[in-house]
Amino acid sequence: MYGAATSEMAVRGFLDGANTDDYGRMADLFGTADGPAVARFGETDIEQRMIFLGSVLVPVITVPDGGGRWFVERLNVDALVARPMP
Repeated sequence: MYGAATSEMAVRGFLDGANTDDYGRMADLFGTADGPAVARFGETDIEQRMIFLGSVLVPVITVPDGGGRWFVERLNVDALVARPMP
């Protein structure tokens, strides 16, 4: 099934997919008001797009404080640093 039940679930699922290299999950949640992007681009093209997006997204690590509150502990900004071409 494509999409998510809520906006928050779509964002969380997409970022979780990027964090675990689950490009299929990312693709299932990527699209427009017209529907899933895979319908427009095809499976091969959308997988390549998700691999690229996954490589440039910044993983966010959150932690609970034990009292029911959550905090952003770390952002992996290494993905934003320009890398030399091989």
